[in-house]
Amino acid sequence: MTIQDASNELFTWFEKTDSFEMGRDLKKVLPIVDNEEETMVAFKIALEKLEEMQLIASKDYGDKKYYILEKHMDAFQQNVDLGPWTAKFVAGEINEFCTIIEDSTDLCQTSSIQEKDIRNLVHVVHFYKQKVLEKEAIISGENNNEEES
Repeated sequence: MTIQDASNELFTWFEKTDSFEMGRDLKKVLPIVDNEEETMVAFKIALEKLEEMQLIASKDYGDKKYYILEKHMDAFQQNVDLGPWTAKFVAGEINEFCTIIEDSTDLCQTSSIQEKDIRNLVHVVHFYKQKVLEKEAIISGENNNEEES
């Protein structure tokens, strides 16, 4: 398990829960682990990084260490700097998709990428991911029918 994997699992955990204690909660986050010691180290590092970001705070109490959210996850904001090429590609893909679906409501400007534009890009990816999965299901169904014949 990578630190990034552990961090992603913790983000999901903290969306629903305000605290984390390794001994109590690790098995709830990951019921099955290949290497428990390595997984615990990855989670420990991920927790430390979340603490550095001031998303959580930790406190030893008795023989346990608790990690508590500073504020609810929906109040956590991130800032991302986009270079001109990335901004151009984001705007291009969103605007092309808007053209395809003939809806100019969500057109965006390369010079002013907003959170809604990133959200729209995620929706575009989701749309095409569903199309790929549907196509794979059809192909898989055809292969199963050929095997049955």
